[in-house]
Amino acid sequence: MRSKVIVITGPTAGGKTALSLQLATRFNGEIINADASQIRRDLEIGTAKIDWRNQKIKHHLFDLLGPEDPFSIRDYQKMARNLIKNLTLCGKIPFFVGGSGLYINAALGNYDLSIPGRSPLFDRQFDHLGNEDLHKILTKEDPLAAAVIHVNNRRRVLRAISAARAGKKISENLKGRDALYQSLILCLICDREILYSRINERVDLMFDQGWVEEVQTLIEKGVNLQNIKEIGYREIALYLAGEMSLSDVKTLIKTKTRRYSKRQSTWFRNQMDCTYLPVDFADFQTTVRNAEVIVDGFLGRDNKE
Repeated sequence: MRSKVIVITGPTAGGKTALSLQLATRFNGEIINADASQIRRDLEIGTAKIDWRNQKIKHHLFDLLGPEDPFSIRDYQKMARNLIKNLTLCGKIPFFVGGSGLYINAALGNYDLSIPGRSPLFDRQFDHLGNEDLHKILTKEDPLAAAVIHVNNRRRVLRAISAARAGKKISENLKGRDALYQSLILCLICDREILYSRINERVDLMFDQGWVEEVQTLIEKGVNLQNIKEIGYREIALYLAGEMSLSDVKTLIKTKTRRYSKRQSTWFRNQMDCTYLPVDFADFQTTVRNAEVIVDGFLGRDNKE
C-alpha cells in the first residue's frame, strides 16, 4: 500500500504555517519543509521562517544549506522521499508545508528529472542578455515553467530553456502523473485583496523585526547578494548602498511579492491536483475544523474528536 502524505500549500502569507501546526498535532504528523528558500540558513526574516527548533512538532529540511550553496530539485526529491519512508515506518503522517510547487511535485510524483545537463556553449549564447530578457525567452518556450521560476534564478531559467529545446519541457511534469503516494493536497485560498493586504502587512512586519540588519549581516559575512534569489535581499542591499530610499524598497518588495503570489496560484491551478480550502482569517479555527474534516476523510477516520 502506498504511503499517505498530506500537503499544505498555497500562496505566500496564506496561512500555511499556522494551519500545519494544528493539523500535524491533531493527526500525529511531522512537518517537511516544502519552501525552497527556507532550506537555507541565515535567510530567516525575509523568508518568514518559523522558529522550527522550538516547536512541539518535529520539522525537517530546514537550514540545510548556506545562502549560496548549490541545491537541486533532484537533491530535494531524494531527501523528501527518504523522509516519507522513514516517517511512515514510524507511524507518522508526513506533512509537506510550503509554496514551492516544483519541489512538491518532484517529491510526490514520477517527476522526470532526467533532462540532460547543459553545455557551457549553450549558456554562453545568452551571455549578452540580462535576466529579464532571458526570462522572456523562457516565457515563449515554456510559459508554465516561466510562471514559477523566478526571473533572477538564471541557472534554472537556462535549464528550463534547454529542456524545452530538447523536447522535454519542465512543465510537462503534469499534475497527478504516476503519483507515488496517496496524497491529499490542500491548497489554501482567500480573496485576493485580503491576501495582498496580508502580504503588505507581512513585509512591514519583517522590517520591524530587523530585516535590514539581517541583510547587513549577510553582507558583512561576504555573501554575494547577487546569488540570492529570494525577494527583498538585493532590494534592501540597494538601500544600504544608498541607491534607493527605504520607502521605495518597501514598495518594490511588496509589489514583487504580490506578483510572486499570483505566479504561485497559477502553478497550483495548472500543475497540482488540489483540494481547495478557503481560509477565514477572521475565524481561523473554523478553517482548521474544515481542514480536519477533509483530512479525517482522507485518512479513513471518523471525525469524532
